[in-house]
Amino acid sequence: MDGRCGVRARNFDVPGTVAVPRGNVLALGLRLDRSLTPKATLAPMLEFRQELTGPAAKMELLGYLLRAGADLRYQLSDHATGVLQAQFTFGSLRSPGAVSVVGPRLGALIEWSR
Repeated sequence: MDGRCGVRARNFDVPGTVAVPRGNVLALGLRLDRSLTPKATLAPMLEFRQELTGPAAKMELLGYLLRAGADLRYQLSDHATGVLQAQFTFGSLRSPGAVSVVGPRLGALIEWSR
């Protein structure tokens, strides 16, 4: 048995297996779909995430992240939707010291459904 949590992973003794500390992730988010036209939808979103980790009985805060943005969705056909995404993220990671995480994220994709 593993002294950290009382349970061993399957294949824990296979060469090349890497042990990682346990962790907990909390994620809370909001999203609101708002129709602009019959084919276009704007979906603003806000998300908060935090992660706890550590080998000891009491876990420590690894970091947090706050992300805000919006998706613009456009119905291209009966089966395809074009999506433009724009988000801005900021947060902090605690390694040996605090590291800031800040930056934009842009994306474009096509969703296909049958």
